[in-house]
Amino acid sequence: MKHARRRFGLLAGLIIAVALLGFPCTANTVAADPIANFPAEKIESFVKERMDAMKIPGMSLTIVNGDTTAYAYGFGYADVKNRVPVTSDTLFEIGSNTKGFTALAVLALRDEGKLSLDDPVQSYLPWFQTVYKGKEVKVTLRQLLHHTSGIELDWYLGEIPEQSTLEETVRIVSDKELKFEPGSVYRYCTLNYDILGLIIEKISGQSFDQYIEDEVLSPLTLTNTYIDRDKAMDTGQMAQGYKLMFKRNVLYDGPYHAGNKPSAYMMMNGNDAAKWLKMQLGALPVPESFARRMNETHAADRTVAPSYDLASYAMGWEVFQSGQGYIAGQGLNPAYSSYFALRPGEKWGVALMTNLGSEAVVPIGAGIMDILLDKSPVKSPEPYMYIDNVATLAAGISLPLSILSLVLIFIAVFDIFKRRRQRIAIGLKEGLGFVLSLLFFGLFALCISRINNVFYQGYTWNTLKIYGPGSLYPSAILVFSAGAVFLIYYWLTHLYPKNNDRPYFALLTLSCMSGFGNAMIIFMIMEALNRLNGNNYFFKNGNELVIFFVLGLILYAYGQKVIRSRLIVMTNRIIYERRMDTVQKVLNSPHFKRESIEDGKILASLNNDTETISRIANTLVTVLTGMVTVIACFLYLGFVNLPGLLLTFGVLAVAVGLYAWMSTVSSRLWEQARDIQNAFFQFVQDLMFGSKELYLNKRKARDFTQDMDETCRTYRDKRVDAEQKFANVFIIGELLFVFVMGAVTFVFPLLTSNDNYQNYSSFVFVFLYMTGPISIIVSSIPEVLQIRISWNRIRDLLAELTLLESQEKLREADLKPDQAFVLEIDGVTHTFRQSDHAFRLGPIDVAFRSGEITFITGGNGSGKSTLAKLMTGLYAAEEGTIRLNGEPQTYEELGQYFSVIFNDVHLFEKLYGIETNGKEDEIDAYLSLLQLKEKVRIENGRFSTLRLSTGQKKRLALLVSLMEDRPIMLFDEWAAEQDPEYRFYFYHQLLPELKRKGKCVIAITHDDAYFHLADHVIKMDWGKANVSFSLAVPAIS
Repeated sequence: MKHARRRFGLLAGLIIAVALLGFPCTANTVAADPIANFPAEKIESFVKERMDAMKIPGMSLTIVNGDTTAYAYGFGYADVKNRVPVTSDTLFEIGSNTKGFTALAVLALRDEGKLSLDDPVQSYLPWFQTVYKGKEVKVTLRQLLHHTSGIELDWYLGEIPEQSTLEETVRIVSDKELKFEPGSVYRYCTLNYDILGLIIEKISGQSFDQYIEDEVLSPLTLTNTYIDRDKAMDTGQMAQGYKLMFKRNVLYDGPYHAGNKPSAYMMMNGNDAAKWLKMQLGALPVPESFARRMNETHAADRTVAPSYDLASYAMGWEVFQSGQGYIAGQGLNPAYSSYFALRPGEKWGVALMTNLGSEAVVPIGAGIMDILLDKSPVKSPEPYMYIDNVATLAAGISLPLSILSLVLIFIAVFDIFKRRRQRIAIGLKEGLGFVLSLLFFGLFALCISRINNVFYQGYTWNTLKIYGPGSLYPSAILVFSAGAVFLIYYWLTHLYPKNNDRPYFALLTLSCMSGFGNAMIIFMIMEALNRLNGNNYFFKNGNELVIFFVLGLILYAYGQKVIRSRLIVMTNRIIYERRMDTVQKVLNSPHFKRESIEDGKILASLNNDTETISRIANTLVTVLTGMVTVIACFLYLGFVNLPGLLLTFGVLAVAVGLYAWMSTVSSRLWEQARDIQNAFFQFVQDLMFGSKELYLNKRKARDFTQDMDETCRTYRDKRVDAEQKFANVFIIGELLFVFVMGAVTFVFPLLTSNDNYQNYSSFVFVFLYMTGPISIIVSSIPEVLQIRISWNRIRDLLAELTLLESQEKLREADLKPDQAFVLEIDGVTHTFRQSDHAFRLGPIDVAFRSGEITFITGGNGSGKSTLAKLMTGLYAAEEGTIRLNGEPQTYEELGQYFSVIFNDVHLFEKLYGIETNGKEDEIDAYLSLLQLKEKVRIENGRFSTLRLSTGQKKRLALLVSLMEDRPIMLFDEWAAEQDPEYRFYFYHQLLPELKRKGKCVIAITHDDAYFHLADHVIKMDWGKANVSFSLAVPAIS
């Protein structure tokens, strides 16, 4: 298992960053001989900090210098629950450091002439066969000792029954195809030493346990080192084993493989570790034969190339070309780990033993050795913990996702049962999409099932359950389940849509998946390139990376397709709803209140703001996808180069601070620019409706253009100012990111002892890729700010209109056409306020009756139009009452009885509120009567044209009024634009005809030549009404 986790942190880059949590740690000092200037405090601080970060429950640390035990420390707990501290007597399994003892036993038998290291295994195990490329080959004992046998079956350890004998374990290897030709490549395989252990048994005639105790441990007086677990347990000093599971240490009674003892199952305490280190350094006297054999176990095999980390294997030890020589061995068991390191030139020896199955001991041990050599320790990331962090986060995301999906499925089924969701017609598109999604999910499931094969040296899932964090397998199940449940939810809601449904949950999930897929693409490319140059040789089946690459590609592309399609529909629906909500609120707002809002403000919101918000779909998808991609890249960068990540975070913090500051400044400028748009739209209205006046008066046009130009220039300057500020910050941000790449490339290799330059290139490669999403996110900030401003403006307008909106439902007029009625205005007053003065109307006391004609006259500003707006309900009375047949009426109700043609008449292209079907003859008669039949037609309830003169438009408005057939008809200076002939017709024929039909006719007019035709004439004078009565002379036919 030695190499299994070294690069598994790649998976950590595929999800999101996870914070490291700490736990209390104690240090239990054991007697040691003092050494001058020994860096005890620095070592203790480093170990505590690393144990806290790596979640190690307990550790025994032994440091020797020559024949002196410089330090013997017990950190943490041998039994966490019972708070039993680690001491020098605490026993730990030392894992693969057992191989050093097995190697001594083999050399002892060689020295006795009972075996030769160059003999093939078959000389001692005749039934043992090895095959390479279909041909039988021989593997020698020397090749087993140096791990050059070509055997590579550690992935199978979890499949070996715990009680298998040594011979049963070795027989698993027999007849298996070798990975490499024997003697050609160094590939670590723990089973090599199990074969040697069986050979020891066959030659000695003793059990492996007995031989080791008699011929190795006893002569070396290692009385606290055990190969028999029962004997170790009987001492009462055995540390409890732990496994990391969901960021917590849980008690773990790992399997004790009897058939794997020669490789991994010796137990030792700190006292014997000190002896063992001194013996290896030649500082503690041992029999001469043992001293010679120990030296031989330190001799590296230089006949083959070193491993990826430039280590050559000797016999139970790895040898590094560092300083005066660096010899080390690490051991990793399901619930224990160890690291022994020797610096023969400097006489230093370090032994770490822990009760957690983690490779964290390697960087900790190497860091302690660096401190002893007066170097700064390198705090390398630990794959085991990264695996647990990623698995924990995967479970933390998948479990809520599964639960939420199940809840939403239940709600969707309930909606279907209640018929709130209706099934859509399933066509070719849906069928094909469903089949493709099933194929994609099959690929997703395949990738989950092959994680072990592609990223974990091909170890079986059973092996990973034993040697990996306890969170790995459950998390894989949870991820699979979350994918399955979400797929069900997605298709259920897709096939059974709900009106106005806003699937935020599905869109957010798909957006995260798309960003994850985007990051996954670059990680797979990076890993493939690393494997091409041989850096990751210990991973099996590298060609299967393409499956994960394809999965990432599909996740990204499909997620983008679905999200963008759904968001486009959803955002445009939101825009539609906002527009129609605004329109409805404008219509429901009383006229006198609505006048308080500038027309330009409403036009800007309905047009410009809604269009700005429509861009939110692409912006939102881009930002969310980019954020997930960036977070995943950050996690990968942290694993590749932690100092580089910290520098990146620092630069990013500076960049974020600059953008936050600039956002505040620019937001104010965009707010001001948005306010200017209200004025701009008012100018547009003036331009459209006053084009004739502007054309005829060049001085007026010049002054108007000057004002409009000033507004447009101010708008332009504020936008340019805001966007240039962001452009400057963007350039600074780009330079900062380039600085990070330069620092990682040129400076870090000089400041750190990390010789793995591939890590630096990987960092720069991924960082370059990551700058794309970062730039997109940063470039989206101005867009997001403008969308936010527009959204707030629409929201504020709707809130303002809501306050103005009438809460009462309008009801249709309930008067019958032939029903007599009286409209009484009793003591009504109203104050019309402008910025510099106020005009008061009333009190007014007048009455209007069906079958009568009333003229309202008076000078300009006398209150005629204000009175008309009061009686029609466009204005609300401040005092007094308006009654219809004795019943008080609210201003909301009054308008339902009136058909009005105002002086500034507006014609709609369509005859809204009028049913034209079956009334074609009536419409033709009116068009003929109004002398418009040659000018305009009405087809399907629409006017064929509105390009008419003002007088013709008023006649057309009269047609609309006649078709509405309301009981009260009000004409505001209707005849002013009519020619004398048609004016005569209006007064002498049309109004009397309406009177005969029982209509209440009210006309605001200055045509005093026709006053005698009215039943009443009301003269307005500075807000007061004087009523006179006419003789109502019959109209001239």
